[in-house]
Amino acid sequence: MCADGSWIYAYEFFSDATRPINWELDEAVSVPGGILGQHAFYNIVENVLRNAAKHSWAGKSKKTKVEAGNNLEIYIDFEKPKGNALLTKKEDGMIRFTVGDNMSKLFHGKFWEVFFKEHPQLAAAFADPLVRFDNMDSSEGKDESEKKDEGVYSSRICLEKYLDGDKDVSEAQLPEHYQTLCNYVKDHWDTWKDNEEFKSLLKGKAPSELEQQYDQATQDGPGRRLPVPLHHRQEITLAEPFIDIETNRLRQAAWGLSEMKISAGYLRRSGVAVIGGLNPDVGELPLIVPMGILRSEKEDSESGNSDGNVGKSKELSYEDLCLAYRFWVKLPKDVLIVADDKAFPIWKTKITRWERVGVEKYADVFGNRAANKMGDIGKMSDYSFILVDHVGKV
Repeated sequence: MCADGSWIYAYEFFSDATRPINWELDEAVSVPGGILGQHAFYNIVENVLRNAAKHSWAGKSKKTKVEAGNNLEIYIDFEKPKGNALLTKKEDGMIRFTVGDNMSKLFHGKFWEVFFKEHPQLAAAFADPLVRFDNMDSSEGKDESEKKDEGVYSSRICLEKYLDGDKDVSEAQLPEHYQTLCNYVKDHWDTWKDNEEFKSLLKGKAPSELEQQYDQATQDGPGRRLPVPLHHRQEITLAEPFIDIETNRLRQAAWGLSEMKISAGYLRRSGVAVIGGLNPDVGELPLIVPMGILRSEKEDSESGNSDGNVGKSKELSYEDLCLAYRFWVKLPKDVLIVADDKAFPIWKTKITRWERVGVEKYADVFGNRAANKMGDIGKMSDYSFILVDHVGKV
């Protein structure tokens, strides 16, 4: 780790800690606060490990634990975002981290088994976080009142409002896989309504509650209640403010998720209001988001997964999916070089290594135009040093 907080991750650190940095494999990331930033990263890993051991591993029988292939494994993956993922624009200038394990299942119970037997193609869609189905640019430049007037809500907010009985949000505004789930629950309500395991998965308002809210008769049925997978429930929880607005007291729940959110926000250099959930997040990249990953790196590579999501695997089984968390750490921005190749010829030979440690060329960042917009000037201020071409020399 450098004195300014930049931290070098060695891809094979634990297997060969003495090897030199390989700039084809390794990445430099900008971690604030030196050792505090490192502990923020370790805190996220520790929470994943503890939860997997406590809630998934500990409940298994001794025979199951010692069987081949049933060891508790923690996966840590990092990469520069690439591909056509909807979030890629927001991920610019960051390294994407994904931390998960092979024991924490996304879908528990007989209901999901039956549902995915009938709709196996929806496993990948349900594995992705709700934010993946947002139009990340649809709310650009709009304040909260404009977003409400135009019905521009994130998929998470749509699901929350739907479950809460908000008449402004209809079933048709939910992601398509949730619309299918709504129809399935309505069609099979009588089959599942008395199942205790199924009832533990439900979130939302019953018909009697909606009757009072809408002041109209509502027929017996699920109402706005739906079984919501673990990671989507956590995504909703992570978006809630730490302070209960009605009581002005700290929420007494989900301490582990709160720790992870605070740590991810610290690593991203986010402000207290953003970390605390007081600022609206419509259209913004979340600090940390729960999601599904395949149970092993081998399965992940065989699925053709190139953008860090499981959506490309057509024959994915819901049983192959385990819980993971994704967060983002900024790339270092130390030196901006304002010069052409003639004035700075060494750039061509050192480009790969220098770009990875926060040295960038002006033309690569801003193109062939002057940085005369406030946004451009703000980007330039991110760098510690700016080297300018003066009479053909830097």
